[in-house]
Formats: sequence, C-alpha cells, structure tokens
Amino acid sequence: MPEKVFNRGLSTLFVQELQTGHLAPLFHHLKSASLDIQIRACYIDAYAQGRGVLSIKEKDKGTRFKAKIHEKFLDGVTLPNEKLNGDYFNFLVTPTFINDYIFQFPVINANSQKYVKPEGIVEDKIIQICVKSGESVIFFDRQVKIPGENIKADAIGWQNSNNGNGKIIIAEIKQGLDNRIQDLITQMESYASIIGKDGILRNDMEESYRKVIVQKQQLGLLPDNLTLPSEKLEIECVFILYDYNMKSKLLDRLRSAAKLSSLRTKLILLPKDVFELPHENNWESL
Repeated sequence: MPEKVFNRGLSTLFVQELQTGHLAPLFHHLKSASLDIQIRACYIDAYAQGRGVLSIKEKDKGTRFKAKIHEKFLDGVTLPNEKLNGDYFNFLVTPTFINDYIFQFPVINANSQKYVKPEGIVEDKIIQICVKSGESVIFFDRQVKIPGENIKADAIGWQNSNNGNGKIIIAEIKQGLDNRIQDLITQMESYASIIGKDGILRNDMEESYRKVIVQKQQLGLLPDNLTLPSEKLEIECVFILYDYNMKSKLLDRLRSAAKLSSLRTKLILLPKDVFELPHENNWESL
C-alpha cells in the first residue's frame, strides 16, 4: 500500500486573510488570549490548555472559511448558522460569526476548561514557553498524527545544537506518576520508523514543516531566528517528564528498555512549576 502523504500548510490567501483580511480580528483575538495556534492541512487549530476551542478551514479556494467547535464547549453559547455534524458544530465564518465568537469567547473558554487534563496543561505551557524563549527547542507542531497510522507525537520542534548541527525533536510529554512511560521506547520506535528512515525526517514532512515555519513567522507565531538548514534533517527523540518521582521504578524500566533499543533517545526531567527546557548538556542520554 502506498504511503499516505503528510501535509501541513495554508494557502497564500489564507495567510493574508489572517494577517489583514476579514479573519484578522478573530485571529488577533486568539493570539491575544495566548492560545496555542497550529497550522494543519489548509486549516488552523487553536488550543486553550490543550483543548481545541476553534478550527478554521479554507473552503472553495479562499472564497469561504468555515469554523468547527466541539458541542461540549458551546453550552450557553449562541453562534449564527450552526450546523451539527457528529460531535461538532460547523459555522460559516462571517463578520457576524467573528463578532459573536469574540464576544462569547470567555464562555467557550470556560467550558473548555472543564475538560482540561493536567498533562494537556503541562504540554501547553512547555510548548508556549519554548516558543517565547527561542532557546533550546522551538516547537512548531503538536498532536502530530501521521495519515493512515494510529499513532501520534505530542510535539515536534527544532533544536539548535552547540556544534551548529541542529535536529528535529520528536517529543513525548508525560506528567506525574504516569505508568505509560515504561512503554515509551516501543511507542517512539514505532513513530520514528514511520516519520523517518535512518534517523532522517521523511521528505513530505520536511517540505511541510519548511512551509509551516515560514507561515508561522509571517503570522507572528514563531520567532524570526528559527531557520532550518538546507540539508536533510536529522531526528532526535526526547522524553519530557514533568513532576516525576525520581525514585520511581518505572524510570528504571524506561532506561533499561532504552539500552536494548537502537533508537537514540534523550530524557528531560522537569521539577514541578518548571516548564522551560534545560540546556541540551543537561539532557540525559538513554
């Protein structure tokens, strides 16, 4: 069976609409609310502490845009021209919709927080702090699912190394005493084998991410100093464990599993209330 193509990126018109067009008031509101905004395949997702509170998708070559919101986030909210499709309401993004969404966003956001998980909060803070600091790792994608595969990564980003040889970082983020960490090596081996060969990012993902980085910079979502080199992009897998028991036997199992694997992995242990990643010299090689 042929490999399904990974695709990320927006049309030039979509970017322009977000910057200065009729979508601009909505987009700038999402940014001012400190939401994490991710570029997908011809649409964007906006996350509030890990909960997707809005998707906007281009339709009919930019002549229309549609919004999608989960029904559980719309309790007590009235938006125009709603149409239920499964668990989601779809809307045509008109000036009226934009004004109503902005006005009722506090209610939508409050509804979404009822479903927030601690791990989602941690993931959100780590990603946003890394982007703002522009140091160590800059994440540019999250909840990354490969078409045709039932597996996804928490976050993907770029790390500038001391020796100038940067790497694509594939990160799994876990919070608290999560017993899933003993299976992280197997999980990451499966994911790494899908997204790259011999430790190099596959071509369709590389092409997508080069486009995404430029578009996110145009939209003010990434620092201007993030630049991928022209050569092929090397992959490194990183486990980020937040507020984890340093004496846990599960950590020993993770380290033991890593020694039996050919996959190159690193471990970052973050204490409670610390969300900024340390310098790469302080990452543990597994």
